[in-house]
Amino acid sequence: MNPDESDKKIRILFVSGPFVGGEPAAGAELQTYLIGSELRKRNKFDIFLVALDSDRYGRGKQGNMKLFFITKGTKKYLSFWKLVKEVDPNICYTRNFSKLLVCTIFCKIVGAKIVVNICSANDCQFLKIKGILKGLSFGKKFKKLIKLIIRKCMHDLNIYGLRFSDEIVVQNEKQNEMLQSNFGLQAKKVYNATHILPIIKNESSKAKVIWIGKDFKNPELFVDLSSKLKNMNVEFVMVGVEDSTLCEFPSKNQNLKILGRLSRKQVSEEVRDSVVFVSTSFSEGFPNTFIEAWMNEVPVVSLYVDPDDVIKNNGLGFHSGSFEKLVKDVKYLIENPHECRRMGKRARQYVESYHDIEKNIREYEKIFESLIITEGRKS
Repeated sequence: MNPDESDKKIRILFVSGPFVGGEPAAGAELQTYLIGSELRKRNKFDIFLVALDSDRYGRGKQGNMKLFFITKGTKKYLSFWKLVKEVDPNICYTRNFSKLLVCTIFCKIVGAKIVVNICSANDCQFLKIKGILKGLSFGKKFKKLIKLIIRKCMHDLNIYGLRFSDEIVVQNEKQNEMLQSNFGLQAKKVYNATHILPIIKNESSKAKVIWIGKDFKNPELFVDLSSKLKNMNVEFVMVGVEDSTLCEFPSKNQNLKILGRLSRKQVSEEVRDSVVFVSTSFSEGFPNTFIEAWMNEVPVVSLYVDPDDVIKNNGLGFHSGSFEKLVKDVKYLIENPHECRRMGKRARQYVESYHDIEKNIREYEKIFESLIITEGRKS
């Protein structure tokens, strides 16, 4: 490629959260990586991705996408600023809300457009502290209050980054409504997406129910679920949770297995061989884990979350609403494998229609190209 051809391309810097072991650490990082990876196949874009707070420092390359890893520490923002100047992007895209204000300032200085992709309902409002301290002792209240005040200040400062963005993307209608009512901001909805892969399932004499998440997604409720259904011929598997206190449970419940952190490939294999996926999270945007489950014909039983009511409206599992109903819903699917498979087939069709990255990437292409057409491209 000659320099003239390179200059004609749109340079996009994807600002991600951490990578661990060279892989995206969580859902927001995964989506950022997938979008960048897909866009690099188009000949219209030069793609750069920086992963802040990663477990290693360095550079790499995947095809035409250049990767940069910056670790935690006092010099990370200096390293980030030097990188922004080096890349000199036309557009900066991020889902990393905790770094939004810094990202906005740096990219505006170099004249880049900002595209913010909302991941959580919390990103659509000022942080609320009321009720969080209930039930704590005075000493614990004071310590937690200090932490909450710092967290609230940082969160609310990042809200101002939204006001200076050139385009906002949301994952569901609720986020769109919150942005409009709280800040008068307009957004475009683009669903999370994945590569649609063939289904390869391994037959097992024991049904597997899976939960994937971190400590703040209420893993103890899944442990309680395994206890309630301990007399069934079912294996309950937990992936991603790091809370050491949960390690006591396998000795009490022989049907519960805690696997901890796994690679993306290992997670996909565990989901593929499951019959039900369970979510106990209070809040989500549009969970990648739901999409992964549905792609593998695994229905989702969600305690609290049903973005845009897709589970209810499309019959992709159950939105339980209470723990008692969650237990009944999981038990029903285990005891009725035909209905479970029927829901799974519907879920696969839904993902193929709405979450295929080869289709959804066109929406991002339109967004990025429209920003450049509006203002003209930097040379």
